[in-house]
Amino acid sequence: MHISPSLLLLLLVIFVFSPSIQEWVTQGGTAWYRPYQLWLITIVFVWWSIRRYERRQNAINEKEKSSNEL
Repeated sequence: MHISPSLLLLLLVIFVFSPSIQEWVTQGGTAWYRPYQLWLITIVFVWWSIRRYERRQNAINEKEKSSNEL
């Protein structure tokens, strides 16, 4: 299983800044949708990472396929 370096970086940033993020989300009198913004950002980032990884894999597979045909 391959874990994307950008995903690892995101997890590290979340781990380091989790107290600040938690305080920001739970502040009184703030917008009710803040936790949902965090989830949306996470989902979009993971989708982007997977899409980028699949493109790279497809490019590698095409390169291997064309070199095997020669």
